[in-house]
Amino acid sequence: MRGNGLITAGESVEEAVVRAWYAEDAARVEIDALSVGDNGDPAFFSEQEAKVRSTWSGRILERMWSFWPPETQNEFACLPEASGC
Repeated sequence: MRGNGLITAGESVEEAVVRAWYAEDAARVEIDALSVGDNGDPAFFSEQEAKVRSTWSGRILERMWSFWPPETQNEFACLPEASGC
């Protein structure tokens, strides 16, 4: 299904929405980086470095969720699979 979109999941609607936002942001950063052109081999994180960076600590989920205005939060909370309505 290459090129057909993105599906995110999480333990809550909030987590799934935040994951989608991060995915969109990562795609934008990748496009920006690719637009610079070939500048040698890309740098990759080792498995250990990726594990260190892959964390929900520091209230990341809550801080990202509060980024959206309340009316947007209410729209997500009223999705059929959410329990917020």
